[in-house]
Amino acid sequence: MTNPAFNKALAFVLRFEGGYSNTPSDRGGETYCGISRRFNPDWSGWAILDGIAHFNFEKDKQKLAESVNGFYFALWNRLHINDLPENIACFIFDTAVNCGALPAGKIFQHALNDLDAGIQVDGIIGQQTVDAFRQTTISEGVILKLMQLYRIFIYWTIAQKNPKQRVFFYGWLNRTLTKI
Repeated sequence: MTNPAFNKALAFVLRFEGGYSNTPSDRGGETYCGISRRFNPDWSGWAILDGIAHFNFEKDKQKLAESVNGFYFALWNRLHINDLPENIACFIFDTAVNCGALPAGKIFQHALNDLDAGIQVDGIIGQQTVDAFRQTTISEGVILKLMQLYRIFIYWTIAQKNPKQRVFFYGWLNRTLTKI
């Protein structure tokens, strides 16, 4: 995968999602590099991890890294963000990893609509969404700030609705505000 924007976005994601986790209060449950077994039970990396005794996986480290890379490259391609500026694409990608693909698309579309784009908010980044972005005269920085606000609102809502999730709020906030 020699896509520089994807490589940058993946490196950012793995800063926050690296390694194995199985925190009981995490809605994703068991995860590896941010890939949730609950939401992605058929990911090929689970078979590798399940075969590793006591997580001593030097032997399968390369296969596991390739599986992570392939999983995320497929997500990158499903988002249809290659034609967007790198920082916008990277933020959408990170949002998709942490919140889901449709919420990531909706955040982008809401931000564009705040700038009078008048597009349907369906979460799918298609030609209409890309065209609306291209037609805006507002800076990428302003669009990124709007997307950050929407993402923070999603996290705030989650934390308010489910007190067990509040423990994650400041980490989510930090991740959202960290420059990619």
